[in-house]
Amino acid sequence: MESLFDASFQNGADHPLSLSLTEEIPFLKKQTRLTFAHCGVIDPHSLKSYE
Repeated sequence: MESLFDASFQNGADHPLSLSLTEEIPFLKKQTRLTFAHCGVIDPHSLKSYE
């Protein structure tokens, strides 16, 4: 946790160990997301999305 604050993540800075977006990593780009396929697509606080 301390390293996140040291990297100023609360101001939008990247952590030194950040690899970038999952979709931009060559190894992961070729794979199909199953478990987290809807991650970022739906609003977890919306009843309509839940339905």
